[in-house]
Amino acid sequence: MLKSVLARVKRTLSLNSEYRDLREQTNDPLEALCFGGTKPLLITFDLAKTRWHGPTGFAYGQDTSHPYVGTLREYQRSGNADYAGSALQRYWHDWQPKNLAEALGLGPESSVGLLRSAPSGHRILPWYETSSLRWSKLTSFDAKSRRYYQEGFSLTRTNGPHSPQVGRKRIQRIIDVFLMLNEGGFWRHPPEELPYFEQFPVGDIMERGSEAVLMIANGQHRLSALSAMGMRECTMLIGVKHQRGPFLVRRGDVDRWPLVRKGVFSRDQALEVFDRIFDGRQPAGCRWGNMS
Repeated sequence: MLKSVLARVKRTLSLNSEYRDLREQTNDPLEALCFGGTKPLLITFDLAKTRWHGPTGFAYGQDTSHPYVGTLREYQRSGNADYAGSALQRYWHDWQPKNLAEALGLGPESSVGLLRSAPSGHRILPWYETSSLRWSKLTSFDAKSRRYYQEGFSLTRTNGPHSPQVGRKRIQRIIDVFLMLNEGGFWRHPPEELPYFEQFPVGDIMERGSEAVLMIANGQHRLSALSAMGMRECTMLIGVKHQRGPFLVRRGDVDRWPLVRKGVFSRDQALEVFDRIFDGRQPAGCRWGNMS
Protein backbone atom coordinates (compact mmCIF):
# COMPACT_ATOMS: atom_id res chain seq x y z
CA MET A 1 0.00 0.00 0.00
CA LEU A 2 2.87 2.33 0.83
CA LYS A 3 4.30 2.46 -2.68
CA SER A 4 0.94 2.52 -4.44
CA VAL A 5 -0.39 5.44 -2.39
CA LEU A 6 2.70 7.61 -2.81
CA ALA A 7 2.99 6.74 -6.49
CA ARG A 8 -0.39 8.39 -7.04
CA VAL A 9 0.59 11.64 -5.35
CA LYS A 10 4.20 12.12 -6.46
CA ARG A 11 5.37 15.24 -8.28
CA THR A 12 8.08 15.60 -10.91
CA LEU A 13 11.10 16.99 -9.08
CA SER A 14 14.65 16.84 -10.35
CA LEU A 15 16.45 15.75 -7.20
CA ASN A 16 19.89 14.53 -6.28
CA SER A 17 20.26 11.03 -4.91
CA GLU A 18 21.58 11.98 -1.46
CA TYR A 19 20.97 14.44 1.34
CA ARG A 20 22.73 15.63 4.47
CA ASP A 21 20.91 14.89 7.72
CA LEU A 22 21.03 17.94 10.02
CA ARG A 23 18.18 16.99 12.34
CA GLU A 24 20.53 16.76 15.32
CA GLN A 25 22.24 20.09 14.54
CA THR A 26 19.44 22.57 13.79
CA ASN A 27 15.76 23.09 13.01
CA ASP A 28 16.42 26.49 11.42
CA PRO A 29 16.53 26.34 7.61
CA LEU A 30 18.60 29.53 7.38
CA GLU A 31 21.18 28.15 9.79
CA ALA A 32 21.13 24.84 7.91
CA LEU A 33 22.20 26.61 4.72
CA CYS A 34 25.32 27.81 6.54
CA PHE A 35 26.54 24.21 6.75
CA GLY A 36 27.32 24.50 3.06
CA GLY A 37 27.79 21.75 0.53
CA THR A 38 25.78 20.87 -2.55
CA LYS A 39 23.47 18.21 -1.12
CA PRO A 40 19.86 18.84 -0.05
CA LEU A 41 19.49 19.18 3.72
CA LEU A 42 17.21 17.30 6.11
CA ILE A 43 15.80 19.19 9.12
CA THR A 44 12.87 18.99 11.52
CA PHE A 45 10.54 21.95 11.08
CA ASP A 46 7.42 23.48 12.66
CA LEU A 47 4.31 22.55 10.65
CA ALA A 48 2.70 25.89 11.49
CA LYS A 49 5.49 27.58 9.53
CA THR A 50 4.83 25.67 6.32
CA ARG A 51 2.61 26.91 3.48
CA TRP A 52 0.54 25.25 0.76
CA HIS A 53 2.33 25.63 -2.57
CA GLY A 54 0.88 28.60 -4.45
CA PRO A 55 -0.79 31.92 -3.64
CA THR A 56 -3.37 30.93 -1.02
CA GLY A 57 -1.11 31.23 2.03
CA PHE A 58 -2.73 28.36 3.93
CA ALA A 59 -0.50 27.05 6.70
CA TYR A 60 -0.40 23.48 7.90
CA GLY A 61 -0.47 22.48 11.56
CA GLN A 62 -3.10 22.31 14.28
CA ASP A 63 -4.76 25.71 13.86
CA THR A 64 -5.06 25.70 10.09
CA SER A 65 -8.11 26.24 7.90
CA HIS A 66 -6.41 24.40 5.03
CA PRO A 67 -9.17 22.59 3.09
CA TYR A 68 -7.24 19.31 2.89
CA VAL A 69 -6.81 19.27 6.66
CA GLY A 70 -10.44 20.25 7.21
CA THR A 71 -11.50 17.39 4.97
CA LEU A 72 -9.48 14.93 7.05
CA ARG A 73 -10.80 16.25 10.33
CA GLU A 74 -14.34 15.72 9.09
CA TYR A 75 -13.39 12.20 8.03
CA GLN A 76 -11.95 11.52 11.48
CA ARG A 77 -15.21 12.54 13.12
CA SER A 78 -17.68 10.88 10.78
CA GLY A 79 -15.83 8.26 8.74
CA ASN A 80 -17.58 9.74 5.71
CA ALA A 81 -15.31 9.77 2.65
CA ASP A 82 -17.86 11.35 0.30
CA TYR A 83 -16.75 14.39 -1.67
CA ALA A 84 -20.24 15.91 -1.71
CA GLY A 85 -20.59 18.25 1.26
CA SER A 86 -16.95 17.85 2.31
CA ALA A 87 -14.67 20.70 3.33
CA LEU A 88 -12.84 20.33 0.03
CA GLN A 89 -16.05 20.58 -1.97
CA ARG A 90 -17.13 23.66 -0.02
CA TYR A 91 -13.74 25.28 -0.50
CA TRP A 92 -13.66 24.71 -4.25
CA HIS A 93 -17.23 25.99 -4.48
CA ASP A 94 -16.55 29.15 -2.49
CA TRP A 95 -13.08 30.12 -3.76
CA GLN A 96 -13.22 30.65 -7.52
CA PRO A 97 -11.03 33.66 -8.41
CA LYS A 98 -11.71 35.06 -11.86
CA ASN A 99 -8.10 35.70 -12.84
CA LEU A 100 -4.52 35.57 -11.61
CA ALA A 101 -4.70 38.97 -9.92
CA GLU A 102 -7.64 37.86 -7.79
CA ALA A 103 -5.99 34.53 -6.98
CA LEU A 104 -2.92 36.44 -5.79
CA GLY A 105 -5.03 38.78 -3.66
CA LEU A 106 -4.25 41.85 -5.75
CA GLY A 107 -7.26 44.14 -6.10
CA PRO A 108 -8.47 45.33 -9.51
CA GLU A 109 -7.26 48.85 -8.81
CA SER A 110 -3.67 47.66 -8.48
CA SER A 111 -3.49 45.05 -11.23
CA VAL A 112 -3.51 45.48 -14.97
CA GLY A 113 -2.46 43.64 -18.10
CA LEU A 114 -1.25 40.08 -17.66
CA LEU A 115 -2.35 39.74 -14.04
CA ARG A 116 -5.91 40.57 -15.04
CA SER A 117 -6.02 38.43 -18.17
CA ALA A 118 -4.22 35.27 -17.00
CA PRO A 119 -6.14 32.23 -15.66
CA SER A 120 -6.20 31.83 -11.89
CA GLY A 121 -3.49 29.18 -11.85
CA HIS A 122 -0.87 28.84 -9.12
CA ARG A 123 2.16 28.55 -11.37
CA ILE A 124 3.06 32.26 -11.46
CA LEU A 125 4.57 33.99 -8.42
CA PRO A 126 6.73 37.15 -8.49
CA TRP A 127 9.98 35.27 -7.85
CA TYR A 128 9.45 32.66 -10.57
CA GLU A 129 11.46 32.62 -13.79
CA THR A 130 10.00 34.30 -16.87
CA SER A 131 9.43 30.84 -18.37
CA SER A 132 6.50 30.51 -15.93
CA LEU A 133 4.61 33.06 -18.05
CA ARG A 134 3.74 30.28 -20.48
CA TRP A 135 1.00 29.40 -17.98
CA SER A 136 -0.58 32.83 -18.49
CA LYS A 137 -2.01 31.92 -21.88
CA LEU A 138 -4.61 29.29 -22.51
CA THR A 139 -2.83 28.32 -25.73
CA SER A 140 0.10 27.03 -23.67
CA PHE A 141 -1.97 24.17 -22.24
CA ASP A 142 -2.40 20.80 -23.91
CA ALA A 143 -5.68 20.08 -25.68
CA LYS A 144 -7.17 18.18 -22.73
CA SER A 145 -6.40 20.99 -20.29
CA ARG A 146 -7.71 23.67 -22.67
CA ARG A 147 -10.96 21.78 -23.08
CA TYR A 148 -11.24 21.32 -19.31
CA TYR A 149 -10.66 25.03 -18.68
CA GLN A 150 -13.07 26.07 -21.42
CA GLU A 151 -15.73 23.93 -19.78
CA GLY A 152 -15.41 26.16 -16.71
CA PHE A 153 -13.07 24.19 -14.46
CA SER A 154 -9.85 25.28 -12.78
CA LEU A 155 -6.39 24.14 -13.82
CA THR A 156 -5.07 24.27 -10.25
CA ARG A 157 -5.96 22.51 -7.01
CA THR A 158 -5.69 25.69 -4.96
CA ASN A 159 -9.07 26.96 -6.16
CA GLY A 160 -12.26 25.79 -7.87
CA PRO A 161 -14.36 25.05 -9.68
CA HIS A 162 -13.78 21.34 -10.17
CA SER A 163 -15.97 18.54 -11.41
CA PRO A 164 -17.37 15.97 -8.94
CA GLN A 165 -15.19 13.35 -10.65
CA VAL A 166 -12.02 15.31 -9.89
CA GLY A 167 -13.24 15.95 -6.36
CA ARG A 168 -13.89 12.29 -5.63
CA LYS A 169 -10.42 11.31 -6.83
CA ARG A 170 -8.74 14.06 -4.83
CA ILE A 171 -10.50 13.34 -1.56
CA GLN A 172 -9.71 9.63 -1.88
CA ARG A 173 -6.01 10.40 -2.33
CA ILE A 174 -5.99 12.65 0.71
CA ILE A 175 -7.68 9.99 2.83
CA ASP A 176 -5.43 7.19 1.52
CA VAL A 177 -2.30 9.05 2.60
CA PHE A 178 -3.87 9.87 5.97
CA LEU A 179 -4.72 6.21 6.63
CA MET A 180 -1.23 5.13 5.61
CA LEU A 181 0.51 7.57 7.98
CA ASN A 182 -2.04 7.14 10.76
CA GLU A 183 -1.36 3.40 10.72
CA GLY A 184 2.37 3.34 10.08
CA GLY A 185 3.55 6.71 11.38
CA PHE A 186 5.97 9.09 9.70
CA TRP A 187 9.36 7.47 9.35
CA ARG A 188 12.58 8.86 10.69
CA HIS A 189 14.43 6.72 8.18
CA PRO A 190 12.38 6.05 5.04
CA PRO A 191 11.88 2.62 3.47
CA GLU A 192 14.74 1.86 1.10
CA GLU A 193 12.40 0.95 -1.75
CA LEU A 194 10.97 4.48 -1.96
CA PRO A 195 12.25 6.81 -4.69
CA TYR A 196 14.19 9.76 -3.29
CA PHE A 197 11.51 12.39 -3.90
CA GLU A 198 8.96 10.34 -1.95
CA GLN A 199 11.07 9.95 1.17
CA PHE A 200 10.36 13.32 2.80
CA PRO A 201 8.32 16.45 1.96
CA VAL A 202 10.29 19.16 0.15
CA GLY A 203 10.10 22.80 1.24
CA ASP A 204 11.31 26.00 -0.42
CA ILE A 205 12.66 28.62 1.99
CA MET A 206 10.98 32.03 2.14
CA GLU A 207 13.28 34.37 4.09
CA ARG A 208 12.25 37.64 5.72
CA GLY A 209 14.94 39.12 7.90
CA SER A 210 15.98 36.47 10.42
CA GLU A 211 12.77 34.45 9.97
CA ALA A 212 11.85 31.72 7.52
CA VAL A 213 8.84 29.69 6.45
CA LEU A 214 8.71 26.83 3.97
CA MET A 215 6.46 26.69 0.91
CA ILE A 216 5.85 23.02 0.19
CA ALA A 217 7.01 21.96 -3.26
CA ASN A 218 6.27 18.29 -2.66
CA GLY A 219 4.32 16.54 0.10
CA GLN A 220 1.01 18.44 0.39
CA HIS A 221 -0.97 15.30 1.26
CA ARG A 222 1.54 14.09 3.85
CA LEU A 223 1.63 17.42 5.67
CA SER A 224 -2.17 17.58 5.61
CA ALA A 225 -2.35 14.12 7.15
CA LEU A 226 0.20 14.95 9.85
CA SER A 227 -1.69 18.17 10.66
CA ALA A 228 -4.95 16.25 11.10
CA MET A 229 -3.11 13.75 13.32
CA GLY A 230 -2.10 16.60 15.64
CA MET A 231 1.60 16.58 14.82
CA ARG A 232 3.50 19.82 15.42
CA GLU A 233 6.72 19.06 13.52
CA CYS A 234 7.77 17.22 10.40
CA THR A 235 11.05 16.14 8.84
CA MET A 236 11.62 18.25 5.71
CA LEU A 237 14.08 18.39 2.85
CA ILE A 238 15.36 21.87 1.91
CA GLY A 239 17.86 23.10 -0.64
CA VAL A 240 16.33 20.91 -3.34
CA LYS A 241 16.64 22.02 -6.96
CA HIS A 242 13.41 21.36 -8.86
CA GLN A 243 11.07 22.68 -11.53
CA ARG A 244 8.45 24.46 -9.40
CA GLY A 245 10.45 27.57 -8.52
CA PRO A 246 13.61 28.57 -6.58
CA PHE A 247 14.38 26.71 -3.35
CA LEU A 248 15.34 29.98 -1.59
CA VAL A 249 13.42 33.27 -1.90
CA ARG A 250 14.78 36.28 -0.01
CA ARG A 251 12.44 39.23 0.52
CA GLY A 252 15.39 41.58 0.28
CA ASP A 253 16.03 40.41 -3.28
CA VAL A 254 12.66 41.67 -4.55
CA ASP A 255 14.23 43.99 -7.13
CA ARG A 256 16.03 40.99 -8.62
CA TRP A 257 12.98 38.72 -8.87
CA PRO A 258 12.51 37.85 -12.57
CA LEU A 259 8.86 38.87 -12.88
CA VAL A 260 9.50 42.14 -11.05
CA ARG A 261 12.37 42.99 -13.40
CA LYS A 262 10.15 42.12 -16.36
CA GLY A 263 7.39 44.44 -15.08
CA VAL A 264 4.72 41.79 -14.61
CA PHE A 265 4.58 42.73 -10.91
CA SER A 266 5.40 46.08 -9.41
CA ARG A 267 7.77 46.03 -6.46
CA ASP A 268 4.90 46.77 -4.05
CA GLN A 269 2.70 44.06 -5.55
CA ALA A 270 5.48 41.49 -5.29
CA LEU A 271 6.12 42.31 -1.62
CA GLU A 272 2.39 42.25 -0.90
CA VAL A 273 2.14 38.71 -2.27
CA PHE A 274 5.29 37.56 -0.48
CA ASP A 275 4.28 39.00 2.91
CA ARG A 276 0.75 37.63 2.76
CA ILE A 277 1.95 34.10 2.03
CA PHE A 278 4.76 34.39 4.59
CA ASP A 279 2.25 35.45 7.26
CA GLY A 280 -0.17 32.65 6.38
CA ARG A 281 -2.94 35.02 5.22
CA GLN A 282 -5.39 34.18 2.47
CA PRO A 283 -6.19 36.43 -0.52
CA ALA A 284 -9.06 38.87 -0.14
CA GLY A 285 -12.27 37.01 -0.83
CA CYS A 286 -10.89 33.60 0.06
CA ARG A 287 -13.54 33.00 2.68
CA TRP A 288 -15.51 29.80 2.63
CA GLY A 289 -17.75 27.42 4.54
CA ASN A 290 -17.66 26.39 8.17
CA MET A 291 -14.73 24.11 9.01
CA SER A 292 -15.57 23.44 12.63
